[in-house]
Amino acid sequence: YCYFFSNDYVKAISYFENLYKHQLASKDLSAQGMFSLAENFHKMAICHFSIGNVRSALDLIEQEILICKGVIENDKANKQIFTNLIQQAYVLDATCNFKIEKKTQACISWALAKEYGYQKSDLTFDEFCK
Repeated sequence: YCYFFSNDYVKAISYFENLYKHQLASKDLSAQGMFSLAENFHKMAICHFSIGNVRSALDLIEQEILICKGVIENDKANKQIFTNLIQQAYVLDATCNFKIEKKTQACISWALAKEYGYQKSDLTFDEFCK
């Protein structure tokens, strides 16, 4: 997180990838383990987006969304936590798709973020996606 928050995204990616290997090895399927994995994908996606690897970011976001959807559907006790995370995932997905000029997909992702309860306004997306 220190490298992430100091904007040293390349170094942060290497640490997040190492964390991912440990997460896989642990085989922790608890809600906490799944949250940690989904959050790790989210942070890696932000790093990749920030250094211009938008396609890699989109792949990571897709994995994050799959984890969140699985927990939301099967674990009512942790639904809200994963709903918040999936909102962020769809906002980042919209941002990535907008960056690579996939405007329709960006608007779909923005609408999905809103559908999952995302309430912040963004004039760029709100106006563009009308």
